[in-house]
Amino acid sequence: MPIKPTSANEIAPDVAGKAAGAAFLARVDAILPEIRERAAETEKLGRMPDENIHAMTEAGIFHAVQPRQWGGLEVDPTSWFEAVVRVGSACGSSGWIAGVVGGHAWHGAMFPQEAQQDIWGDNPDARIASSFAATGKVERVTEGFRLTGRWQFLSGVDHCAWIVLGGVIPDDGQGPEFRSFLVPARDFTIDHDSWRVEGLQGTGSKDVTVESVVPEYRTQTVEQVYTRTEPGRAVNTGPLFQMPWLCMFAYAVGAPAIGAAVGALDAFAEDNRARVSALTAIEAAHNPALHIRLAEAVTLVKDARARIPRTWGDFYATASAGEEIIGESRA
Repeated sequence: MPIKPTSANEIAPDVAGKAAGAAFLARVDAILPEIRERAAETEKLGRMPDENIHAMTEAGIFHAVQPRQWGGLEVDPTSWFEAVVRVGSACGSSGWIAGVVGGHAWHGAMFPQEAQQDIWGDNPDARIASSFAATGKVERVTEGFRLTGRWQFLSGVDHCAWIVLGGVIPDDGQGPEFRSFLVPARDFTIDHDSWRVEGLQGTGSKDVTVESVVPEYRTQTVEQVYTRTEPGRAVNTGPLFQMPWLCMFAYAVGAPAIGAAVGALDAFAEDNRARVSALTAIEAAHNPALHIRLAEAVTLVKDARARIPRTWGDFYATASAGEEIIGESRA
């Protein structure tokens, strides 16, 4: 009788997730040229072009960390964040949408099964945008919670059927409570004139005004997040959904920045291959000072990128072994 492994190092991580991850990365690589070609158009448009959304959907970016029960791929997190880096290297705005909107498929999986049914039951391609800053008003009502007001900076909201909003429920004697609330498109209006910025213009991170009654099952409490007792973990039991919420969120916004840095380095190197100094007439490629600065930048960016497989490979192996990811590792 085989002996059950007791350590993450003694068990192979989820094979299905790893295999799905490899195939997923190959599809992502295939769309990078067209994402790169549309980068300037994306910034000018102020949101993702429909062609980008279609290409990213076909590659699996919006399904990568979605539960298999709703048509998702459940790729391993190392493959997921590496994909976000690659998209970000082609277009910073597209990388941001990949990480944030794509990552919300994982967040949706943390809600109760009934809420997941609402999101994906009739539309497995449904996407989610978010604004966690509690700028609108929340009040308890008989049917659940009434949300009214304005929330800001919902990246990719033009292409999303749902949004997640942060809100504070007023003190009823036990202290105020922060929750996040799932709201369908019929209950919010996008302010298309609210997005006027210098950088990452193509993210289309616009404001919305909301008038919605949200049932209890379409909410998530901060306590659930911190204690890792989100209802969705009980129904989506693969190792991907045993990852820490705050770590997944942090890398969803960090990986696009790594990707943008990779793209900047690639563009800088390509530009300086043929550049000649107007002052000295010396080719930039032969400038030692330039090489020193470039080497420093490459070292920093490669180190940040290399932390992805080291961190998330360990997390995934630990979760695959049924073990707890300790707080020290998360920090």
